[in-house]
Amino acid sequence: MTSQHVRRTVLAAAATIAFALAQASAAANPSPKDEIDHLLNFVAASSCTFIRNGTEYPSDKARDHLASKYQFAGSRITTAEEFIKYLATESSMSGEPYHVKCGKTDALSVPWALLSAGVDHETFMVQLRAALAAGAAGFIAGRSIWKESVTMRGEERRAFLGGKARRRLDQLLAIAG
Repeated sequence: MTSQHVRRTVLAAAATIAFALAQASAAANPSPKDEIDHLLNFVAASSCTFIRNGTEYPSDKARDHLASKYQFAGSRITTAEEFIKYLATESSMSGEPYHVKCGKTDALSVPWALLSAGVDHETFMVQLRAALAAGAAGFIAGRSIWKESVTMRGEERRAFLGGKARRRLDQLLAIAG
């Protein structure tokens, strides 16, 4: 498997996680338990196959496994980011990373980089924190920083890009460390 193929498949897994987090953060101030429940439901509804320690499992079995890990962890897991980092990325028995197979794509469950994919800035910040907690190496941001400027002209656009858009980029850089 080439390095480029590995990056491409890992980005597919990142997109899956990002989509789930975007849906979870769409509700107004969801609780961490609500976010985790949403992630579990997203896994259960997926048409992907989940691979744990070399064995393939359908999505409903993957959801049940993650739910049992979450129940066992109890109050030690307090955020969706912790759920992803400590329970949903690798086997606690073997330490092997989980894989997700969607069609012919087999990807590690840990993203290499997170793409903003046009979500709003607040949503992308939530997604970035979760992806970094799960082991992502960075982010690729575009529209989450500047998309409002498309409808602006002249000085208004320059002011937005030099002000608010720049502050957004600084926020993302601070999160990424």
